[in-house]
Amino acid sequence: SAQIAIQVLRPDGKDRHVVIGTGSTTVHWSAPGLSVRAMGPTQMAAGGTATFQMEVHNPGDVATRQVELRVAIPSGLEFLNATPNAQLTAGQLHWNIGTISPQTTHVVKATCRAISSGDVRWNAIASSIDVARAESAVDTRINESALHARFVQPPQTARIGDEVAYTFEVENTGTTPLYDVAITDQFSDGLSHVDGLTSPIRRTFGTLAPGETKGAV
Repeated sequence: SAQIAIQVLRPDGKDRHVVIGTGSTTVHWSAPGLSVRAMGPTQMAAGGTATFQMEVHNPGDVATRQVELRVAIPSGLEFLNATPNAQLTAGQLHWNIGTISPQTTHVVKATCRAISSGDVRWNAIASSIDVARAESAVDTRINESALHARFVQPPQTARIGDEVAYTFEVENTGTTPLYDVAITDQFSDGLSHVDGLTSPIRRTFGTLAPGETKGAV
């Protein structure tokens, strides 16, 4: 917005002017806007999953129409799912967001699995009928998998009716944290769990720091 001041002048015949009236007005300019912000992990392990979040925002004071969001899936990542659902064509994710009201943010999420090590860039491009292009990217390094699981002195024999304990450990031998670590136990019909749990049993360990080992029975 801008304020405009007005003066009405009359010449006095002596190369000067006399102010005979004043006034002011304010002019407001309205326009739609569009921006996008991409967020995701800076590091992840090969075989792990991660969620990339994109915030599509209209900073203007007028709605922007026919908003679209596109992301070319980087090599090294495998697309799993998205919220809301996305169209996947020729390795590119596409969302038809529609109209975004003034000062409103639309959040989109996509979950991917890392299938190979290396550096990847998640590049989100938004556009609308009013704004040609808005872009944001996040760089992620995919590290070689460093997750190891092992049994610790498992029993070799048992008699019918005996209770046997299987102890196992999960270790992060890498240099970066591993997130959402889980292991699945599957046993045959010849065994039954003492607490009545059925096969398979899923156990979660959360985050494993570099060099950290967690165990369970």
